[in-house]
Amino acid sequence: MIQLQEERTKRILAIANTDFARQSRLQISRQQEELTALIRKHQQAVQEASFAERNHARMHQLYKQGAIAYDEVDRTATTLAKAMVEIRVGENSIKAQKMVVEAVKNNLTLTATRGGSDPETIDRESANRLAIILEEKQDQLSRIRALQKQLRQAQKEHETNSFANVPSPINGVVRTVENYAGSSIREQEAVLSILDCSKRWINTYVREADIKYLKTGQGAEISLYGSNRKLKGNVSLIRSGIGRSSTGSDITLLLPINMYREAQVRVSIDKGQGPSPNPGNLCYSGYTGKVTFLQ
Repeated sequence: MIQLQEERTKRILAIANTDFARQSRLQISRQQEELTALIRKHQQAVQEASFAERNHARMHQLYKQGAIAYDEVDRTATTLAKAMVEIRVGENSIKAQKMVVEAVKNNLTLTATRGGSDPETIDRESANRLAIILEEKQDQLSRIRALQKQLRQAQKEHETNSFANVPSPINGVVRTVENYAGSSIREQEAVLSILDCSKRWINTYVREADIKYLKTGQGAEISLYGSNRKLKGNVSLIRSGIGRSSTGSDITLLLPINMYREAQVRVSIDKGQGPSPNPGNLCYSGYTGKVTFLQ
């Protein structure tokens, strides 16, 4: 709306400027013509006064010679006096007209008050209106710049809050994806489940009676079912009493007589053996196989 007002006011101002310039030229021309007419009239009055003065002197001479009566002398004196008055009036008129011409050249008027339809009045009002509009425009532009700055800051905060680079604490393989694009995630909520392929093991179970043949650090070989790959490792944990107790409990449960006792043996797979595991098979996570303990 401010832009439309500015354009409309500029058009009005341009028209008023043209009309005002044309009016000024016409006024100067008219007042100059009136001044020229007054100067010609004054020159004519000077000539008539000069003639009346000569005629009065001639009549006065004839009166001295007794050729005419004094009334003729008095009449010529009256005519001369009127001519001198016309000269003074003409000089005053010329002086006043010169002031009018000077005023018109300076865009002033000494004769009348200009109305609302006068081009100069429209020009001044339009110029004042345009100045007010431009000032308001600058205020609005400053406000727009401030709002744009706030918008950029809000967009930056939105990008910061909407996207996050979460570094993995380990170098591993993605096992499961807990959240997808568009999900609303709370603080400390899991995003991915990652396998650390450098720390792998396999659990096997042996009779408790055979634990005496095993020891921590003993070598082992793992043959994976469904793969020709064989992995090397060593015993890292031996735990007996499987099924007779639970974590945090000091009560030993009795097993049925027909169930033999088992012990858990964990074999940790050696690091850096052979080629790196294929991430596509999740580092053999979940595979089963046969464990052979080495002497």
